[in-house]
Amino acid sequence: MQYAIHNITVVPVLIAALVSFLLGWVWYSALFGSTWMKALGKSKEDIMKGGRQAMFKGMGISLLQAIVVAVAIDHFFNLGGGMTVGMAIETALVCWFAFVVMMDLVTRTYEQSNMTLFYIHISYRLIEFVAIAMVLFYLR
Repeated sequence: MQYAIHNITVVPVLIAALVSFLLGWVWYSALFGSTWMKALGKSKEDIMKGGRQAMFKGMGISLLQAIVVAVAIDHFFNLGGGMTVGMAIETALVCWFAFVVMMDLVTRTYEQSNMTLFYIHISYRLIEFVAIAMVLFYLR
């Protein structure tokens, strides 16, 4: 039996958040780090200006965000009753499209900001949401 708080499965949520966090590290460093920094108009030195304190603050906020997303997706799983892999992926896709793509598109449109950043961001979030859903599906 899973340890749960209000039907949220705690251990799978924490594992899903950790997977999300690690995916973000790979995405924004190894895979798209230079493209992301170029689109931001910043160098690695610019990114590191805040030092370790800023880096740890960003990492803490990233981990908190991943936990919140995992809790939300787990909550939606609870609402759906019996869950299949397809339903888990569909839940992740609906959450991603509604809460990431559309909201970020509005922000980018008003800010008239770089669309490369938009594509890097929403692509990562797509992978993140599906990964979280899969971890939760298989571990709950």
